[in-house]
Amino acid sequence: MNHRIRIWMLVLAVAWSAAVFAPIAEKAGAAGTSVRVSVTNDPVRMNGQLTDQIRAKYPLITYKGITYLPLAWDNAEALGIRLEWDEQAGLRITAVPEWEAALVPRLPKKPFSQELSAKRSLPASYTAIPAAYPISVAGTAIENGREEYPFLELQGITYMPLTWHFVHDLLHLTMYWDKVNGLNVIGGQQMVLQLIVFDDADHLYVLAPRPVDQNRILRVRKTLDAKPVPLSQEETQTLLERMERQRLDDPYRGVAEEPDIREDGIYYKGLRLLEKADMDVPSNAGKVEYEEKVFALDGSRSLVAIEKRNFYTTAIMLRGYLYLVADGKATPLTDFPQVPAKVIPNADGSYWLATYGQSFHGHMMMDSFRLGHLAADNSFRVMNAEWNQLVVQVLDLGAPTFEAAFLGRGDPGVHMPLTSDGKLVVRLGEFPLDRERERAEPGLYTVGADGTLTPLGNPEHDAVKVYIGSDKQLYTLGTKVNVIRNLDSGQAAMWYDYELSGAE
Repeated sequence: MNHRIRIWMLVLAVAWSAAVFAPIAEKAGAAGTSVRVSVTNDPVRMNGQLTDQIRAKYPLITYKGITYLPLAWDNAEALGIRLEWDEQAGLRITAVPEWEAALVPRLPKKPFSQELSAKRSLPASYTAIPAAYPISVAGTAIENGREEYPFLELQGITYMPLTWHFVHDLLHLTMYWDKVNGLNVIGGQQMVLQLIVFDDADHLYVLAPRPVDQNRILRVRKTLDAKPVPLSQEETQTLLERMERQRLDDPYRGVAEEPDIREDGIYYKGLRLLEKADMDVPSNAGKVEYEEKVFALDGSRSLVAIEKRNFYTTAIMLRGYLYLVADGKATPLTDFPQVPAKVIPNADGSYWLATYGQSFHGHMMMDSFRLGHLAADNSFRVMNAEWNQLVVQVLDLGAPTFEAAFLGRGDPGVHMPLTSDGKLVVRLGEFPLDRERERAEPGLYTVGADGTLTPLGNPEHDAVKVYIGSDKQLYTLGTKVNVIRNLDSGQAAMWYDYELSGAE
């Protein structure tokens, strides 16, 4: 980095610290009874980096058995914590929103480092005072005088207790402890492992949101015992070609056919599907187009989907018409007004019909995430209605197009999205179809052909990204830390962003 740029960044950091912490120091005088605290002598890590309490200008301290974090600039920046001071509102502590952090490209990223300008011997203790100025954490006002572990003031710096409530519940940081490594607080991580897009016998292939060593796809061993490795450009091209071939050969996406459009309707093999009234062009639509897709089922059964596209000045409105063609008849499935993304066979002769979410004017239409079930006896039900759920999203369904997978809209979906025991993985949303009826709870579930929902178990799994491998193992990516888990084997591995970003 240019020397002048380094000096300028240092000036900005000092000015920022002065602007935030000088008013705090002035307010600390009326804090009341002082307390005795000790410099932490147990190992504490921030984003995996061991902190140095002997040389740190602002060391971590311990009070009443709880570790306290100094809210100095380097600590706050490393953990993705925003500090703001206002004469009336006092100190506001918030987590930097994920969307905002994603807008700032900071790769490659260096490991966290402390300001090491002191020298002390351990054990060491100091006198601190409870903070007397207003403090809020993630919008929650703190009544510091009533807190069992109050915010403290030491050397003009606010110290925050690393309790589960403040760290996990309010700031949504990750914190864990083990006997070997001690306490580890993780935050401010850039998500390098964005999306699993493909796998083979030995590896997962994971998309990064921006290039790592000039490439966006990383190869990860399924044993999770080695660091992800960026593919070369040649390897990436070979992989993309392989993925596209498999996608084109995917038998569950249906086959596009030219619709038989006549004056009195749209036909399929002599059977009238759409009536003439269904083909009227809205007065404010510029034009209307139709697309047809056929899904071959067992025996002589098939599903035929017609998508009507009304073109308006600023948007395209989609309307689907779905028909079961069997025994020389076409039966409309009127409760399913969308073209399925995939039609997935079950061992009992039934089929799942899963859709993508549709957007209109840039907004996702929640009621467009549908799941239908066609039984072997041709009876049909919509699982959204059965579970009283507005959103039933089938995971690992794949992106609408191959290119969309590389815009973060799902993996290419080049295989059967069923688990080893023949179940789908679905995410149920927050909103019911009918507020007067009982509904299935939001979260991640597996569902068998009989429609029975089984929770995946970990309540935090409703936020993760799930991928069903070609080996039928369930793999997940974290949303706040770069972690991959194999839910079937229990194996997991985590890497810090600076380990994956090409930093030395």
